[in-house]
Amino acid sequence: MSIFSRMFIYYLIVFVVWSVLSMITGKDLSLPLYIFIPLVLLVWGLAYYQTKREQSKVNTGER
Repeated sequence: MSIFSRMFIYYLIVFVVWSVLSMITGKDLSLPLYIFIPLVLLVWGLAYYQTKREQSKVNTGER
């Protein structure tokens, strides 16, 4: 799986969780930039790490 598709799935999960929290509280939840930017970097880093780990397992023949 490519890094972009993994990031899209993770962002979708975050969006669903954020929407559920908004529905539970009954309020509009806003995400300030000082939380949004690290969240984007965290999701990108996680997707990059998992993709590289998956590629190294394929190259070495591990399961």
